[in-house]
Amino acid sequence: IRRPLDSLLQALKIYPRDMLINRTFKAQLEEQWSRALGDEREMLGEIITDFDAALLSNDMQRVDDVRRRACEYLGIDEPKAP
Repeated sequence: IRRPLDSLLQALKIYPRDMLINRTFKAQLEEQWSRALGDEREMLGEIITDFDAALLSNDMQRVDDVRRRACEYLGIDEPKAP
């Protein structure tokens, strides 16, 4: 009984900012931002700021919501967790 509890507690220690899905998504946003110009660049900057704020909140639901809305706005497929 101890081992499953340890595994659960270990999983709880993973912050949203450390999860591969979120690190990868942020890298994609930053890459798009670096290639964008004008209004598009400004909007991507706002999306990155919102995503960073969600990551800092450690609220996984908020992170998922911001990531989903960003994908809808950008017209890209939402990344899937491994």
